[in-house]
Amino acid sequence: VRRMFWKHLTIIGSTMGPPKAFEEMLAMYGAGGLRPVIDRVYPLNEATAALKRMQEAEQFGKIVLRID
Repeated sequence: VRRMFWKHLTIIGSTMGPPKAFEEMLAMYGAGGLRPVIDRVYPLNEATAALKRMQEAEQFGKIVLRID
């Protein structure tokens, strides 16, 4: 705990919820109702810029590297 405090670390967690909610989530996913939020798509040759954005915590959603 002391190490987390001094390094200003954040712990984020969640609970799975009841089995029924998990089943409903799987059904929604299977029906195409859940999609990831994509912040930006970078070409592979700009991977350094993508990593910098991730390290600076500027993104909201996923950062994608596109391979052409």
